[in-house]
Amino acid sequence: MMATPFLIMAARPLTARLGGPLSLETVMSGADSVSRRNHAVVVGYGLAGRYLARMLTAAGIECVVIEANPELVRQARADGLAAVYDDGTRRSRLEHAGADGARLVVFAISSPFEERQGVAAAHELALRATIVVRTRYVKSIDDLMELGATHVVVEEFEASLDLRQTTGAVQVAVIRNGEPRYQREPDFAYQVGDTAVLVGDREALDAAGRLFRGD
Repeated sequence: MMATPFLIMAARPLTARLGGPLSLETVMSGADSVSRRNHAVVVGYGLAGRYLARMLTAAGIECVVIEANPELVRQARADGLAAVYDDGTRRSRLEHAGADGARLVVFAISSPFEERQGVAAAHELALRATIVVRTRYVKSIDDLMELGATHVVVEEFEASLDLRQTTGAVQVAVIRNGEPRYQREPDFAYQVGDTAVLVGDREALDAAGRLFRGD
């Protein structure tokens, strides 16, 4: 149920599974239609969406960004990505971005209502796509899965840690005795045998590894 990166989190496992180089096309304007196939649609170009798009592009998977903030749209285009200025939780805008032919649709936004709306629209439109959503709360997981999400990544766990500030890596879960824990309890402490699920670029993951090892 969990995708490890958005994120920032889902990038590496998803790119490894989805793989296969795709040719990049020229950057589109907001009015251009999209005829791409087997690409990724990333809704939201904040920190998480930006890292994810970067990792997917590096893996040879073309990305189309939908973002409601014009400054972030300009940033995405400056980064060499196709970008649409609009509400990416609307079916019509997902269709405009070619979601019906996409292999991956990611919602990197922070609005519970819009997350649900977007997942439902993507589920109806992008029949062959993996749908990944990052949400703030553990309690949202079941609703999002019922609406059609393939993977849900919870922000609550990462927000409770200072690992990101120290190393740049994000912890999204701890696996203990084969069971994932997505939320950090107040009395949480690591135990021997725990597996920390981290995401980030190579430098951040290396720094986190050194921190865990006590180097």
